[in-house]
Amino acid sequence: MLDGLRVLVADDEAFSLSIIGRMLREMGCKDVLQADTGGKAFALFQAESKISMAIVDFNMPDLNGLQILKLIRTGKTAVARNLPVLMLTGTADGGLVSAAAALDVGAFVVKPVSKATLTTRIVKALGEAREAKSAAQYDAVDIDTVSKALLLSHKPVGTVRARSDIGKTANGMKLRLESVPVGAVLAQDIRGPDGELLLSRGAMLSERFLRRLRDLSGAARIEYLMIEQPKKNELP
Repeated sequence: MLDGLRVLVADDEAFSLSIIGRMLREMGCKDVLQADTGGKAFALFQAESKISMAIVDFNMPDLNGLQILKLIRTGKTAVARNLPVLMLTGTADGGLVSAAAALDVGAFVVKPVSKATLTTRIVKALGEAREAKSAAQYDAVDIDTVSKALLLSHKPVGTVRARSDIGKTANGMKLRLESVPVGAVLAQDIRGPDGELLLSRGAMLSERFLRRLRDLSGAARIEYLMIEQPKKNELP
């Protein structure tokens, strides 16, 4: 499946780095680059222009995964700005989801990584349209706030969820996450356990954002979303 591709894996956990490298080789990738810090990963991104895909951990020394993703998207490396980037994470924090989605992350992969999940995420990321926004738009994405908050708090997986303490709105309907259609409009905020805003009521759900939520649905325990009912003149 990955024959002919050069894939960079960055993770400061030696066991995870080894396991993911082995999985990639089992998928047919004969050219796997590895880095055990964000700084080493950045150096490889500057030196190697032929990287086809990257898998980076969020929490690493020197530079975290969000910082690396932003450097790629803003053209600070030798690789293509629209490079497919999968992010490894042990947290399902709403700020991370929002920032990474704004930087067009290819997919989230929750640790510990299984080969089946990694394969699914890779197939989706490689198959997606990869139009890049302008470097200025990516540069405007605030990653410092979420990076500092997460690295200091060490939040565990399994905390973000759609708030259940808000009653149904007059025009709202509750749908399972996998059934929410592209273009649906949120009828209530999605917030994390500390009240951090993941996505505001009134936001239109893009295909990319729904995919990212589904990537993390098991870890984040997001099962349902409240969306606005379509107006009568919008019904088929």
